Amino acid sequence: MPQLDPGSFASQVFWLLICFISLYFIVSTFFTPKMDGILNKRQKTIDSHIEKAKKHKEKANKLFEQYEDALDEAHNKASESFEKALKELKAYIEDKKVSLQSELYDYTKKMQESVRKDKEKALGEINLTAVGLANEIAAKIGLRGLSEKNLEKNIKDNNS
Repeated sequence: MPQLDPGSFASQVFWLLICFISLYFIVSTFFTPKMDGILNKRQKTIDSHIEKAKKHKEKANKLFEQYEDALDEAHNKASESFEKALKELKAYIEDKKVSLQSELYDYTKKMQESVRKDKEKALGEINLTAVGLANEIAAKIGLRGLSEKNLEKNIKDNNS
């Protein structure tokens, strides 16, 4: 194999150095600056995105705090509104209770008076019915000559 011949080592080393130096020069002159630029641009893009993400996160945190504050405020307003409505409802119920008690008392008095009048009327009618019944009984047993006035007087005296 000619590559392993020690007499050709010098020319192989020479061409190796020429190729290596040429390749190194081409890579360092053309490719490395472009790759460095791409990497720098990529890093700047990543940094700017990280900055934007931090700003958005801060903005989101502020909005979340505002949301929580608004929610707390709404909760407090709702609680106050509920308490106010509850107090108003209790006052309304108490007013209605007093009003209904008054109406019930008046209605009870009215009904008691009506019952008293109906009782007096019924008792008056009982006396008339008792007089008529007493006359019929007296007529059936053969007692004649009893006056209605005497019968009324006797029935009233017995009821008193």
